[in-house]
Amino acid sequence: MAFFKPILITLGLASGLNYCLAQDVKFNQRNSAAQIGYTLKAQAELGTRKGNWFHWRIGASAGIGAFAGENWFYPSLQVDLMLYHGGMGSKWPGEKKNNYFDVEANVAYTITAGLESRMANGNAKGPAFRSYPLYYFNTFQLPPLQNPYNWSASIGGNIVWLTTRKKDKLQQVGFANLHFGRLQLNYANDGPFFPKPLGDRYDRLHTGTGFVTWHGDRHWNINLIEVGYEKFTGFSKNAYELANLLGTGYMYYRDTTQHFYNKSRVFVTVANPTKRWGGTVSAYNYSAIDVQHNIHLGAFYPLHMVPYKGHIGVSGNYYYGQTKIGLQ
Repeated sequence: MAFFKPILITLGLASGLNYCLAQDVKFNQRNSAAQIGYTLKAQAELGTRKGNWFHWRIGASAGIGAFAGENWFYPSLQVDLMLYHGGMGSKWPGEKKNNYFDVEANVAYTITAGLESRMANGNAKGPAFRSYPLYYFNTFQLPPLQNPYNWSASIGGNIVWLTTRKKDKLQQVGFANLHFGRLQLNYANDGPFFPKPLGDRYDRLHTGTGFVTWHGDRHWNINLIEVGYEKFTGFSKNAYELANLLGTGYMYYRDTTQHFYNKSRVFVTVANPTKRWGGTVSAYNYSAIDVQHNIHLGAFYPLHMVPYKGHIGVSGNYYYGQTKIGLQ
């Protein structure tokens, strides 16, 4: 089987299916339920419109976390490095003379508080039987840590460095999560409803993300479903504030190439990482299902002009990870 893995992975990516190599999880004894891990996620996407035939994305992540107090809260720290060509965060295909690939780095800090710890040795809901990722930003990464609770709430922030932008490279994005057993609700925004310094409140770049995840037992035929929305926009200083003041329908950037960053995505993933198969379908730039567009339209806020027609993308992912988990 080991001989065929590279062949299966290549075929899966080429056909637009997900090939998921489950994280290698190791356990030891730790009263603090300390975790340390690293992951890699590579994505290839086939699109239905000229200029979006093929995108790719590679992200590496690492994280560390442990209980504090009497197991009531769990601080964690994650770091990401991501390279990508096309898709969210890129000016491609609007400005084809842009860098062939973009590079982002991210430092995420999260505090999670909850009930019913999953970190006891032999727990039937523990990480050995169910994978509840400890989310902190969006779904482009494979979270390296496990959520230590069966019921929890998380809040934190992301410091994002978009290295290939000419200016305005740093961004702060807030994150919140509610976790109810098999269900997780996730939300990230640089503005509402996060105070500084969690979000910098400029309504730009990674300006809004929301996704719901469902997690089954590892041996079930389907044990991961993701449904979500994401918005990425360009940025010129004071463009949003000026458009609000003047009451214009759209905001206009001084650097007109910033419009090419304006993109939205609605996506659905159905997968079984344990059995290494899944699939993701994304709908890009359809205003009828663009959540932020419709919120701004209803509240008479300036709109981010999207210069692209809608298209569908089917993506394939490859996942790899090593995580060491301390059980109590």
